[in-house]
Amino acid sequence: MYITDKDRKNKYKRLKKYKDKDIYIESDAIGELESIFIKSFNEKNLNRRYEIIYDYMCGYLDKISKDACDFKCDKCISNRLKKSVHKTFGCCYFRKEGLCKYLVDKKCTRPNITCKLFMCDYVEKKILGYKSLPKNYVLFDFFFNRKQKELLRRSFKVKKEDLLLKLVDNA
Repeated sequence: MYITDKDRKNKYKRLKKYKDKDIYIESDAIGELESIFIKSFNEKNLNRRYEIIYDYMCGYLDKISKDACDFKCDKCISNRLKKSVHKTFGCCYFRKEGLCKYLVDKKCTRPNITCKLFMCDYVEKKILGYKSLPKNYVLFDFFFNRKQKELLRRSFKVKKEDLLLKLVDNA
């Protein structure tokens, strides 16, 4: 089977039918996301595959949130427009706990994919135009089952290594 431009436009939806077959992917003019997809798809070691996806998606979500949240003077766009219940630091708060304890000197000391995936309603509705859920990102949607996607949504403050172990255990 070959993956063509049509498959790329369909975000590999057809590929799900052929999970157990040999797949050849045309290597011309592929982007970064497709490179990671191919690398992950060809990685036989599940731990390594999930680590590749995790690392790429952390960077990808950082880029999205940097543009969408538009931080200036410790205030995201939602803070500045008073659409948030907090005055600073965007979404780095937890119910009944206050500001995240891993936010030290305005930097996150424990970067976590779940925290990066979470975005406020204002940003999702007005800027992104979609909910920031694992099912809306092709790497998460293709490589993870429903239970793993739920883990990605609910594992705030969990270390990368611990979350990767949970993902492998629930494969």
